[in-house]
Amino acid sequence: MLKGNSSKNKETTSELEEYLKQTSYYNEPLLEPITNDYSEEPILKPLEFYQEEPTIEAIIETYEQQSSNYETNDDFSKVEENTDEVKNVLENTKDITKINLEEKVITQLPEANQETNNYNEKFSLIDEYEKETIKYKRSKKIINIVFIIVIVIMTMISIDVICISRYNKGPFFAIKTNTLKDGGTKIYYGIGYKVIKYHQVQGRRDAKIGFWTMPYSTNPTNISALDLAIEFRNNPEKTSKKYYKNFLRVNGTVKKVNEKKNQVIIEYKDPDQKYTLQIICPIAEKKEDLSFSKNQEITVIGTAQNFTIKTNSKPNTLYMSNCFAKNS
Repeated sequence: MLKGNSSKNKETTSELEEYLKQTSYYNEPLLEPITNDYSEEPILKPLEFYQEEPTIEAIIETYEQQSSNYETNDDFSKVEENTDEVKNVLENTKDITKINLEEKVITQLPEANQETNNYNEKFSLIDEYEKETIKYKRSKKIINIVFIIVIVIMTMISIDVICISRYNKGPFFAIKTNTLKDGGTKIYYGIGYKVIKYHQVQGRRDAKIGFWTMPYSTNPTNISALDLAIEFRNNPEKTSKKYYKNFLRVNGTVKKVNEKKNQVIIEYKDPDQKYTLQIICPIAEKKEDLSFSKNQEITVIGTAQNFTIKTNSKPNTLYMSNCFAKNS
């Protein structure tokens, strides 16, 4: 221990100890190691790897041992004079230690940055792949939905077309938009198609399906039984397609009146029976007067439905529907 002024010695020692505690680099936060975003292991080595510095206790002990060698206050004053030097040494030691740590960190920064960039590239590729996968699945789902909708729409249209064209029933998937004052004609609109169910007082009584632009038409095609007979004789298939579902006004001679079936049969008959054609006309109204005589010239309006080729027992035959008959 110091001889002489011991209280002053203790005060100086306490002051130095307090200063060391306040200024020592051990009390400051250490540099945090650079870590990667994708790994919990730090890139830098543990702090124990770096240069170890003397502890505060070791410095104080050394200082006291040196001070104990002094026997006078003059000697102790030398210690006080050297206190500033000790402080400077400690400051320099702290700065050097920090610089060494920073240099080691900086030397490892390029390697850490390169590894980080590699990870970023890998994860960016994964993110891009996931985005493409999600986009593909979404597109596939939309295409499937659109395909199902198209199939449903086509099925609806097909059902209405078949029912109206063949059986004069429906429509089932169209909305009625208007009822005309011509006797009750109704107009329907579906998805891309239009239906007109004619119901004139004495006129057209069939149903027609077509595009939205299909016009309302009650004007029949005028033709004689003779012209029909010639056309059917020359080209039966083409003529059958030509007049199928057409609204016709036909002039001909009465062959037979069947009041039980409420129909009139007219025909054209040539001497050689090569062009013979009979037209079967079911009357639309049961209360209509059918007082026609055989071989009487009459006019029939109605819709052509079907055509059959002649056989040994029957001539060429045209079947009509929803007919009205009157004298020519």
